[in-house]
Amino acid sequence: MLAIVPSLNKFFLVEAGKAIPMYVTSEIETLENRVTNSPRQLVLLLTNNCNLACQYCYEFSMSRESGVMPLNLIDSAIEQLFNESAKENRKSVKLTLFGGEPTLAWDRLLYSVNKARELELIHSIPLRISLVTNGVTKRDFSLVLESIDHFTISIDGPPEIQNKLRPIKDGSHSSGILARTIGLLFSKVPKKLTFRITLTPDTLNHFAEIADYLFRLYPGIPQSYEPIMPTTRLEETVAVQTFFDTFLQLVRKYSPLKQIIHTSLFSLTPSMSFCGMERRTVVFPNGELSGCHRVNAENADDPVLRYFGYGAMTNGSNASNQDGISNAREATLTGKLGQACEECFAKYYCRGGCPALKLGLGGTPFQRHPWCNSIRHFYIEYFLRKLADS
Repeated sequence: MLAIVPSLNKFFLVEAGKAIPMYVTSEIETLENRVTNSPRQLVLLLTNNCNLACQYCYEFSMSRESGVMPLNLIDSAIEQLFNESAKENRKSVKLTLFGGEPTLAWDRLLYSVNKARELELIHSIPLRISLVTNGVTKRDFSLVLESIDHFTISIDGPPEIQNKLRPIKDGSHSSGILARTIGLLFSKVPKKLTFRITLTPDTLNHFAEIADYLFRLYPGIPQSYEPIMPTTRLEETVAVQTFFDTFLQLVRKYSPLKQIIHTSLFSLTPSMSFCGMERRTVVFPNGELSGCHRVNAENADDPVLRYFGYGAMTNGSNASNQDGISNAREATLTGKLGQACEECFAKYYCRGGCPALKLGLGGTPFQRHPWCNSIRHFYIEYFLRKLADS
């Protein structure tokens, strides 16, 4: 019998009907405690503006006004992050700078970093700052190499793929500028760098080729692969089984060196929470609050905003929507999912799937993952191969 111990991220072959040995179970830290002790997260969408015209971008289906986040909103959001974390005795906090393309609001980016570091000293709560960027910028990243702890760069592969899927809005190529940005980060702060790669129906056929290309140029840099969302401008979605088969091959190829290959669809590390939305606040330039960034904050009928909207932050105060906060907690914690998920051996790895994706497809956050069967088959093969390899 295959026995899985999620909180240890280990699995064992044991005789059917026999209990897992005490020397194993006595060391288990509950997954509930990991969620409770996790840091609060704040995501600032510093601007709605972007300089690229990505073929698959879900934001192209949204009508948003251009704009940047006011300084007083940045102040209020970061102050609230630290004040609430202090009340809850959190051991650390996280701040993510996002967009749009956040480097287009460079002054807001620098202001946010300085403000957060100032409050870190005042409250004595360790802070981790992340920047999510397309990297197509001529801004001087050397100014933030020390003050920002992690950089996620969106890159879809070799120049011919990058330039086709992620052109600059004027139609010119993005790969050259992007290569200079990555070159700086890789040479100066490689341990702070992660790549995010979006896979389309066309590029799925080049999945392994893209991984090999990035690993050859930038060895050791983690790669996170995300199939396009069904709500994007591309009508097709990726071939699910092909994605899982290739993903497993790449995990086997690169994981012995380091955990290089990732995806947000599921995790190789167990957790009770899909994405941490229950402890995250996303602030939009207009002051709207949500647990998820995949919303149109200027459309009151957006299904994700309706369900996971936290209210609005105006004039330094937070008009909170307790229903949205409760919904975020119930929809993302594994223990709140339905019976089908509760009885599934892979529930702490799949974690029910993305609630926003399920809402966008016209379902509910509590239904099974749209790719449930493929995920289950993936983990059976993954667990057995791990045992065989060991």
